[in-house]
Amino acid sequence: MSEREYDISGNPVETHTSDANHRGASIESLSPGHFKSVISISDQQFGKGFVDVKMLQTFIDDENKYGLVAKTNQEIAGFILLAKYDSHAFKSAILHEQAWFATQYSHAANLGVIHTIALDPAFANQGLGTLLTKKGIETLSQHADEIISICWDQHEQTSYSKVLEKCGFHLVKNIPDYWFDDSLQKKYVCKLCGKPPCKCQALIYKLSID
Repeated sequence: MSEREYDISGNPVETHTSDANHRGASIESLSPGHFKSVISISDQQFGKGFVDVKMLQTFIDDENKYGLVAKTNQEIAGFILLAKYDSHAFKSAILHEQAWFATQYSHAANLGVIHTIALDPAFANQGLGTLLTKKGIETLSQHADEIISICWDQHEQTSYSKVLEKCGFHLVKNIPDYWFDDSLQKKYVCKLCGKPPCKCQALIYKLSID
C-alpha cells in the first residue's frame, strides 16, 4: 500500500510505507563531526553563511536547543534545528515582528520552534524531509505546548509548506523581509536575493500539541 509523500523540495513522491522508513535512513543527534556536511547543505539550500560553526555549536551546548541529522548509508542527507523557549526568552529568538509573536503566544509556557531544515539535493525524493519533521515534532512535543515553524517562502516555490501541512501545521502569518536585518548583521548571502539585505518572506506555521 502506498501513500503520498513530499520531499523537502515540495515534490510529490510515491513511496511505500516501509520505504519511507527508509532505505537505510537513520536519525542522530547533531555533533561537531556533522558540522562540515551540515554547513555544506545549508550553503547549497539557503546561501553561504546562513549556518556556521558558532551557530551549530549552540545546538549542542544549549540544553533548550536540539539538532538532528538524517543519515543514509552513513552519509549526512539532511538536518533540522529546533529550540524550546519560555515566554520571556522567545522574543529574543524572533528576528522580526516580535510584538505580534508576544501577543499570539504569551499564553504558551513553552514554545517549540523549528528554526531550520534542509536536505542535500542528492537525497531528495526519499521522504526524508517528512521524517526529520516528524522527529522534530516528537522531540519538541516533550517540552512545548505549541510548535511553530519559520518557513522560507521561495517565491511561489515554497517547498517545506507541503511537508508542514502534511504533518498537521497550518499557516498563521506571512512576514515580509523577515531576515532583512539579520542578513545585514551576519552578512550571509541569500540563495535568492544574493548579497544582503535578504528580502525574503517568512511563512509562520503553527502546530498545537494535544
